[in-house]
Amino acid sequence: MRGWLRRWWAVPVAGFVAACGSPSTPLAPGPESPPALLSLKVLGCDSGLQAEFAQVLNPKSVGSTTFFVENAPGVTSYDPAGRAIFFRPTEPFVSARIYVAVLGASLATTAGTRLGEPIEWDFACIDTTPPVVVSHQPMGDGIPTLAKATVQFSEPMDEASITPESVSLAGVEATVSYDPSQYLVTLTPKKPLYPGRTYVGTVLASVRDRAGNALGTDVIWSFQTRAPGADWAVVPVSPPVPAYAPCDSPVALRLASGFDVDPASLTASPIAIDGVPDLTVSWNAAARLIEITPGDPLLPGKSYAVYSTGALQDTLGDKPFDDGAQLFTIQVVPACDTPTVATVPDFEGTIACDAATTVRFSVPMDEASTIAALSFADLTAGGYDPSRAKPVQSTATMSADGLAATLAPVAALTDGHHYLLAVGTGAESLDGQPLAAAGQFEMVAHCP
Repeated sequence: MRGWLRRWWAVPVAGFVAACGSPSTPLAPGPESPPALLSLKVLGCDSGLQAEFAQVLNPKSVGSTTFFVENAPGVTSYDPAGRAIFFRPTEPFVSARIYVAVLGASLATTAGTRLGEPIEWDFACIDTTPPVVVSHQPMGDGIPTLAKATVQFSEPMDEASITPESVSLAGVEATVSYDPSQYLVTLTPKKPLYPGRTYVGTVLASVRDRAGNALGTDVIWSFQTRAPGADWAVVPVSPPVPAYAPCDSPVALRLASGFDVDPASLTASPIAIDGVPDLTVSWNAAARLIEITPGDPLLPGKSYAVYSTGALQDTLGDKPFDDGAQLFTIQVVPACDTPTVATVPDFEGTIACDAATTVRFSVPMDEASTIAALSFADLTAGGYDPSRAKPVQSTATMSADGLAATLAPVAALTDGHHYLLAVGTGAESLDGQPLAAAGQFEMVAHCP
């Protein structure tokens, strides 16, 4: 970064005094003379300014009132050895903007002689230095599956250049936010990461600072999440299709096996539904589900925000959610008789390698169209890409009341593989209404 002085108004200051008989030899003024300014320098948009003097100054006279920049907060410091005062801005100067710097009249030498009148000058800096990635997190192994990724830069960034494409985790859908006070980008995955998997983060070279300087080189790093046995993720699993929840939908959080629940933390509701005061909380230990049931049906067509109360914790006092964190939003179907998926009991859980898995619907469904809309596939075998998941041969049956469909694999599943149960919109209710929304529900096979 470079800068220049634009204009300098100064009162006459004591300069060099020629020695008798040697007029060409300058001498520094004595301490009794007013402070003699030798040079003014713009060190950089982020580094600030330097004012160098001929005499040693009284440190008590140096401060925010004797060296400052108008409308730009910063910190003033003094180096007695170099007889220089420094002003470093709290926020880097905006490139090419004109600022006014001031040396105050009370600035004094060690003998107490003051400057007398203020010195003011206009200056600007031009930022030509690319930004730098100061840190990227997380790194290493054993990262929780609920972790967020962060990237911190060395200076203010152009928010328009920070997008889900320019700052990303490969294969992870995430929201991207930027904190200008810390130059910090945060990636928040829209669902927990897979346990025991390596993730790669990338910051593209096109990301630029506020002055338009691009990073110039891609920055890439990686980390690995905890092994499945050590994972303690807490996952919202019900309703499984938040975009179209049934009117009588329960809300459930599944706790992974590594999370040792503190029973006392379940005495209060661990989550709350905005606008629904009457809730019943229960703990399904076998399924490791916290189930919250509204006292009255949810209203058709209404949207409900689901929040953490901060009550849930493990036996060591760790909390998976911050108090008041919004977990997800429920959008209720337009009419209570609109067919939609009510629950998938195995969603985000484990299933035995030779077991069937079930989808439950909000209203009785037509058997032929519903079975035709179901599919089961090996997500791991497809490289965790749903579009390439390998089909699993299964048999499908409907319950007598039409509210549940069960898929049973013909051959045993592979231990540790992730599987994808899909329900297409071709499914219809008994009265011919199409399913409100398609859904894809993941689960992990476990062979004891």
